[in-house]
Amino acid sequence: MRKNKAYFEKNYFANYDEQDGNGWGFNWRASQKKRMENAVRFMGKTLKKKDLTVLEAGCATADMTRLIYENIDSIKRYDAFDISDIAIKICKTKGMDQINWMVCDLTDMNFIPNTYDLIICSEAIAYLSFDQQKVCIEKFYSYLKRGGVLFLSMHDDEYGEIFKPVLKCFRKKKIFYNKTWLWTKIEYQLFRCYRQSNKKIFRRLLRLLISNEKLMEFFNKINEIFLPNKIQHIFLLLKK
Repeated sequence: MRKNKAYFEKNYFANYDEQDGNGWGFNWRASQKKRMENAVRFMGKTLKKKDLTVLEAGCATADMTRLIYENIDSIKRYDAFDISDIAIKICKTKGMDQINWMVCDLTDMNFIPNTYDLIICSEAIAYLSFDQQKVCIEKFYSYLKRGGVLFLSMHDDEYGEIFKPVLKCFRKKKIFYNKTWLWTKIEYQLFRCYRQSNKKIFRRLLRLLISNEKLMEFFNKINEIFLPNKIQHIFLLLKK
């Protein structure tokens, strides 16, 4: 069943604070920071286009938005939306004044065709049914200018033979595989314990482990050598 606005606000945004960020811990978990940094690198030259027009769909509390924003040389327009009013209120406190923040549902979005050089949708599409995903991609395609680029981040099991035909309308496709499956599995269990524990010392130890980038890289290397087919996220760069 599709998760609704109330679900996200209760479980991920209602208890936001500066230290722990949102319910996903995007601002401090080693795997999340690595994923966002890799995504920005993967977009590369696209972010350097003059007078860039951007749409970010599912911006959450703007952790990835900030990285993108800091790597854009020239912004003409940056629209970002999330399903949650709480998330957007948090975004508005983060000082990125050139961004137009909006509350919007992926299934109800309605933007002007041929408007954007770059559309970013990181993970958010995973919460839609397949039919809704198809409609969403078609809308993204229409919102892009000719030569514009759609960035999608998906879990490995979402990008399969059923989904690939949905993307055939795009002229070019680049793929990047995040081989972070092993560490993500370990980190997720540590993170779940962190969120459930009330013991300060135990939480402090867990936080040190969860945020340790060297530890993450160690397990990522094991993943790459011994589990090369185990992939956590796939990045797609699709050109209209």
